[in-house]
Amino acid sequence: MDDSLKTPLTIVGIGAGLFIGYKAYKKLFPSGTDKADKNEAVANTDFITKNKNILSQYQKIKKQTYPDSMYAGWKTALYKAMDGVGTNTDAIKNIMGYMFSDTDVVKLIDTFGIMNRKTNNPFSSEAIPLALPGWFAEELSANEIFDINKILSKRNIGFRF
Repeated sequence: MDDSLKTPLTIVGIGAGLFIGYKAYKKLFPSGTDKADKNEAVANTDFITKNKNILSQYQKIKKQTYPDSMYAGWKTALYKAMDGVGTNTDAIKNIMGYMFSDTDVVKLIDTFGIMNRKTNNPFSSEAIPLALPGWFAEELSANEIFDINKILSKRNIGFRF
């Protein structure tokens, strides 16, 4: 082999070896953040499973007020209101004002599912998987959550965030 090719191939080989070694190390020894993210994902998955069971029970008592497409649209609007810099609390309150029963709220949570919320670190691409109550807890102040719960209370909805 030509000597001019040995150096670049050696560098590529070392780089590939380091990359594979790093990935293996991260797999064998995950950081506390990685463990927390996994635990949070499991907890959110459990929440969604329980929510589906609750939704089916509520739907036996009272059907949802709107077609599934409305809840899908609200899911997108809520995500846009909370994702990125700043939170559009007026949009969130507006959407919650459309809820007429516990079934509607639980259906909205079910439709929202688990969405990834980016961390506050601008140099990181890490994201935390959260259900809608988790997003509200992360994005809204206690006063804003109180306002949302007050909107629900006025509609005689028992669900609280």
